[in-house]
Amino acid sequence: MVNMSKATNNYTRITTNTLAELKSKGRKIAMLTAYDYTMAGIVDKAGVDVILVGDSASNVMAGHETTLPITLDQMIYHAASVVRGVKRALVVVDLPFGAYQADSKEALPIVFQETTKTESSSIDFKSFKKKWKAAKKKIVLVGVNTPGVLDSKWMEYFDDDPSVILLTETTSNLRSKDSINSIDSLIAPLEMGHPDFFSALHPDILLTFGGMVVSKKIKKFLREFSPKEHWHVDPLRAYDTYYCLSHHFQMPVNSFFSKLLEEFRFHESDFKSIVLDQYQKQLEQGDAYLNKIGFSDLKAFKTIFSLMPGHIQLQLANSSTVRYSQLFDLPHEVDVFCNRGTSGIDGSTATAVGASLMSSKPCLLITGDLSFFYDINGLWNNYLLPSFRIIVINNGGGGIFRILPGEKDSPKYDTYFETIHHKNVRQLAKAFGFKYKSVSNNIQLKWALKSFYKPSNQPKILEIKTPRKINDEVLLNYFKAMQKS
Repeated sequence: MVNMSKATNNYTRITTNTLAELKSKGRKIAMLTAYDYTMAGIVDKAGVDVILVGDSASNVMAGHETTLPITLDQMIYHAASVVRGVKRALVVVDLPFGAYQADSKEALPIVFQETTKTESSSIDFKSFKKKWKAAKKKIVLVGVNTPGVLDSKWMEYFDDDPSVILLTETTSNLRSKDSINSIDSLIAPLEMGHPDFFSALHPDILLTFGGMVVSKKIKKFLREFSPKEHWHVDPLRAYDTYYCLSHHFQMPVNSFFSKLLEEFRFHESDFKSIVLDQYQKQLEQGDAYLNKIGFSDLKAFKTIFSLMPGHIQLQLANSSTVRYSQLFDLPHEVDVFCNRGTSGIDGSTATAVGASLMSSKPCLLITGDLSFFYDINGLWNNYLLPSFRIIVINNGGGGIFRILPGEKDSPKYDTYFETIHHKNVRQLAKAFGFKYKSVSNNIQLKWALKSFYKPSNQPKILEIKTPRKINDEVLLNYFKAMQKS
């Protein structure tokens, strides 16, 4: 059989990044149509780069006069059949007329959820075990998770396997001895000072589970350095966040690992040691920088996290709060929640109040000033517990927007982007029956935290006032300081 695309023989999996690369090099790209497993396998083995599952299946396979009668379920059937027969080509699927109307963004999850999932009863784990065993560089990336979702034995496995790097976030609720819990502290300094290291970090297999990932840095990296295989494990859905999704295992994550890793023996690899060594060096440089700088948002978060007690439920507001929180370690006993990806900064306080009523642990909300002021009605109820705690980082506006390019300190920027204000929390705390404390430097903050978590007969608010204009530079310089490693 003639190989129709010799230009792409070196690619084990064709992705959109592959097509962009081929186009930039002036290489020809081969594309054919298939509607079933058998034909898809034949076309794939011939070296075709892109296989189209067209809505012309309405005419060719179902005998209709036009493409209009075919349904979404029928297209999913044909698309899933083709995906099962393909090992290398990129599969493109037409959605039938009327499948989405209001917004083209609605189309994105439809096919990915259905055509890449693999039912647990039909999985050939032998082939996946073989791929896992052969891969010298594997990244396990964990998104948002509820506490206790993963058995501890799998965490121990990831720590012990020299070919696996475990990347987690604060909202993953997974922390182990050798996990990298601050992804941006690994990636951001490399972008600035060690771009060659990305080749060493480039994984053979990316394995993901959990919900959305906060870090934009890891998304950018995995889209540019696309793994050969991306497996996602979730009983319901899988989104192609990194543009390289190859398999969706539609099953619970513990069941998946019990199948994949049973009787597995480790093989030699220096992947973990190389990456962890670089990560630790960068953290050391970052700590040295933190010890020298003055009071700021970054310094305040470092102090808060270093003095946080265990056995609490931590509620994070959205925007800058959840992003700063990804940079520092937490006690293993802390359960972390954030209504990220639901309604922006809306409802952060109300969510925390409701959670405090249902949690067996004392509840702490960390929030920015705009998030707090925006949702003060969340405190307007008769059910505030004396154990409830709120920390408000007040930098006088939406300081996170200063990181974005633009004409800072101009009237338009100050009003419409940064939303500068001169309000404080004192009167609101009094109105809602909170015990109030305000600090404006790191020494005051350390002293305030010593008594902040102690039992009391009323809830408490700690307002931390930080400078408005320096936080963007402090954060960027934090990552620059890590380049020296």
